[in-house]
Amino acid sequence: MTNCIFWHNTDRDGMLESSQISVELLDMNYTCVEGLTGGLGGTGNIGDDPLLADPDGGDDIPGTDDDDLRLASSSPCIDRGENGAVPPSVTTDLAGNPRIAGDSVDIGAYEFQPAPIPTASDWGMVAMTLLVLAAGTVVLMRRREVACNSQ
Repeated sequence: MTNCIFWHNTDRDGMLESSQISVELLDMNYTCVEGLTGGLGGTGNIGDDPLLADPDGGDDIPGTDDDDLRLASSSPCIDRGENGAVPPSVTTDLAGNPRIAGDSVDIGAYEFQPAPIPTASDWGMVAMTLLVLAAGTVVLMRRREVACNSQ
C-alpha cells in the first residue's frame, strides 16, 4: 500500500488508526493515515490531516458524488509520495491531470494542480486594462471639473 490516504473512516472506536485500516499490511509506505501511531511500520507515512478540498461536498454528506477529494494547496500530502511506486502505465490522476506535477507524486488519488503562472500576454492584458481604467478616470475627472467650473 503506497501513496494512499486513509482518512475519516469510523468504527465503534471512532476514527483511530484501526478505524482506517482494519487488516495488518506487509508494506505500507508514503501513506497518510488518520490516527497514525507508527505501529504499522513502513517509510514516509504521515498522520497529518491531508486537507482535502471539500471532503463532504456541497451536500455535507461524505461518500457522495459531490465530494471533492483533491488536495488543498496547503496539504501535507503534496510532493510526499514515492515516484517509484507509480506504475509506468499510470500517467494521469483520477481527474485526468498528469500524475506527477512537481518533484514527487502526491499522496492520494489526485495530483495537486497549482494555479498557472500568468504569461507575458496575460500581464499585457492586465496592463492594458489598468491603462484604460486610468485614462477613463482622467476623462471623467476632467468632465467633472469642466462641469463644476461652468456652473
